[in-house]
Amino acid sequence: MAKLTGAALDRWVASPDKNHRAVLFYGPNEGLVRERARSVVTHFSGGKLDDPFSVTVCDQAARSANPAMLSDEVFSFSMFGGDKVVWVREAADALTDTLAAVLSADKAGNFVVVEAGDLTPRSKLRVLFEKSGEAVAAGCYLDDERGIAQLAGSKFRAAGIRIDRDALELLVSRLGQDRLANIAEIDKLCLLAGDGGELSAETIVTAIGDGMGDMLDECIFSLFDGRRAEADRLVARVFDDGVAPPQLARRLLSHVDRLITVRVRVDGGEPAKAAMGRLQPRVFFKFEGRFMQQISNWSMADLLRVQDALVRLEIECKSTGLPHAALCQRMALSVSGAAGRRGR
Repeated sequence: MAKLTGAALDRWVASPDKNHRAVLFYGPNEGLVRERARSVVTHFSGGKLDDPFSVTVCDQAARSANPAMLSDEVFSFSMFGGDKVVWVREAADALTDTLAAVLSADKAGNFVVVEAGDLTPRSKLRVLFEKSGEAVAAGCYLDDERGIAQLAGSKFRAAGIRIDRDALELLVSRLGQDRLANIAEIDKLCLLAGDGGELSAETIVTAIGDGMGDMLDECIFSLFDGRRAEADRLVARVFDDGVAPPQLARRLLSHVDRLITVRVRVDGGEPAKAAMGRLQPRVFFKFEGRFMQQISNWSMADLLRVQDALVRLEIECKSTGLPHAALCQRMALSVSGAAGRRGR
């Protein structure tokens, strides 16, 4: 069985081998599924992605037109010799029997790269690849903040672009969870900076300041301001635009942690503006006034209660069967309602 995760998966994708006959990339991060599949296809085709004699794309439309296509292409030879890759897209459990026959055949055919959606642990296709000694199975999950930072950092280093920690954290806060969308934004910044250039927070705000990160910040600040109607609208908007409920829960918890940090310093006698100025990363300048007002409105006891509730929310998002969006919306209403009472 070859179920790869983490660094082992990254190494395999960077340098795949033919010790296996096929690889399955699946999961909710469609962009990452496509990126990894494309990388492996590129490797085995010698970079000839658009050459039909080196790469056969077997998507749902092609399979519907010719049900035998997948099996035929796996065991066919390239017209001009050399390696051939069969790139299977939009795969689902219906392909399990066909791929099982491919993996159990007496002789190995062309290498098969399979893309699928978010398969459950009970999915027949996923189980087949995870249990087969002839295949690799790799889950592709939504990018977290650490993964986004690593992705951006590697691209900036490759281009010799300098970026300080505050600017990188600002960028991470403004990107979403889909790999292809994140790559597009990072590549745009690389073009703006140029090889050997430098990226500042101002450049990042100018380039993607009106994107998802800006809306997410506005949503969070509206919640802790007590602007209930505005916060309710923005929570629904960020979910509609692809923000996962656990991501919102983490961002809310990060915000209350920063408020608590400053509240501790203020209660210890430090001026609020100086205490806020020592936060890393710094509060984005357009939210500084609202952050200061929240420090004034929220007591330490109230912030600690919200912190406890948000920790429970994050656990519930990971461990219960309840709808994550409903849990977050319930918490958002509670926070904004409490903030509204404290602001009066």
